[in-house]
Amino acid sequence: MNKKASMEINLGTVFALVIAAFLVIFLIGFMSKNLLFAFQKEDQSLESFTRLIDEINILNNNQEKQILFFRDDPNYIIISFPQTQNSIGGLGKKCNGFSLTEEIEKPFGCEEDKGCLCLCIKLDSKLSKESCEPENKGKCVSFNYDITDNQNACNYFILFEKEDKNLKISKKDNIININKE
Repeated sequence: MNKKASMEINLGTVFALVIAAFLVIFLIGFMSKNLLFAFQKEDQSLESFTRLIDEINILNNNQEKQILFFRDDPNYIIISFPQTQNSIGGLGKKCNGFSLTEEIEKPFGCEEDKGCLCLCIKLDSKLSKESCEPENKGKCVSFNYDITDNQNACNYFILFEKEDKNLKISKKDNIININKE
């Protein structure tokens, strides 16, 4: 009888170990899938931003182009900083449906007296100068042109919606104009 009890304990232990192994494998698979998805979101936002920069760089004077901009992460925002301004937003002014309640200074990644386009990430659900800095996964590119949105009362471009957007880019004289369509 003692052998039978000993064998039951061993089978119970083996059964528990098998269940624990399946749980560990399941958790590892679940966590790696979610981590991969998070990295893919960041990569897609950066890829879309890089493609937008490339399209701006190859645009000739008096030329217009339409591109489809893919978005899947509402925490990433594309925003332009005009050549002549050191900050945007503040005063509770709504621009293209987005309200920048706090003034945002031109990020360090933007060269002085140049237009700048930035990929920024909301930090603690807020947008600030730090949101656009590389240490916070932000990226800025400076241009010898002003980057504007002439359909926006604030005159700077901002893309905050989660959906994919058709963008119309045009270049005339020293102005790059980006509009959502």
